[in-house]
Amino acid sequence: GGDAHQASATILVDNAAPAGRRPRAAVQPPRLLMPWEPLAFMFDLQLAPYFAIGGLSFAVMFTTLTVSPIFLAKPPYSLNASEIGLTYIPIGICMLAGSFFGGTLSDASYAR
Repeated sequence: GGDAHQASATILVDNAAPAGRRPRAAVQPPRLLMPWEPLAFMFDLQLAPYFAIGGLSFAVMFTTLTVSPIFLAKPPYSLNASEIGLTYIPIGICMLAGSFFGGTLSDASYAR
């Protein structure tokens, strides 16, 4: 993908540099990780708070989306299946907006 292109493009730029320019360190092309290698990140204590927050967020969202139809079908709401399905539209819109704005903020933060 993009990393391999970046490595080859950097090599081409370095080869085309003027003779007086100090050469950059060689860019290593990306290597394919074995499927189990990223699991080592699970044991990195610096990442533990991020895993905890992400796991808790997922658990709350999953529980809310799973349990809410049970309560919406009972009185005082007494919604049918179609009406319960319509209640997911605002959640979907907010998730879409959050993905867009979260990605934009993340890109802006990384650029600084």
